[in-house]
Amino acid sequence: MATTLTNTGITFPDATVQTTASQGIAGPTGPTGPTGPTGPTGSPGPTGSPGPTGPTGPTGPTGPTGPTGTSNYTVTQYDVGAYIVGRPANTTTYNAGATIAGSSLYTMNPSSNYAGSWAASNVQVLINTGSWRCMTKAGGFSSGCITLGGPGLWVRYA
Repeated sequence: MATTLTNTGITFPDATVQTTASQGIAGPTGPTGPTGPTGPTGSPGPTGSPGPTGPTGPTGPTGPTGPTGTSNYTVTQYDVGAYIVGRPANTTTYNAGATIAGSSLYTMNPSSNYAGSWAASNVQVLINTGSWRCMTKAGGFSSGCITLGGPGLWVRYA
């Protein structure tokens, strides 16, 4: 049977009678207990947006102007790297890659081609300097009273 307290309006189902006067006034809160252990770390959150690009910095100074060059590569006559059409001073046949001294090489102007060989005009100059490499076959030949080294393309390498 339930008991109802008249002054308080509280109904107790177990027939226990309690009054407000018997409860008393609540005392102060007690001290906080010890902190518990740290829990596991949570998963990382999503990456934030990259944010706006900053302003462009100022343009740097212009560098110095380089030296003026030439558009044509020039080789002085008989310098290392110079090419000539020339003939050896003897009737020896020189294959491509063979080398001789400038003291054994004449420059010449090819004037015509007959039977696979170059005929030379009378303009011939002894080079007399450097070391030269044959770039084509330069064959010696003899015909009647003419005995000459055959013309070839030569390059000075030293």
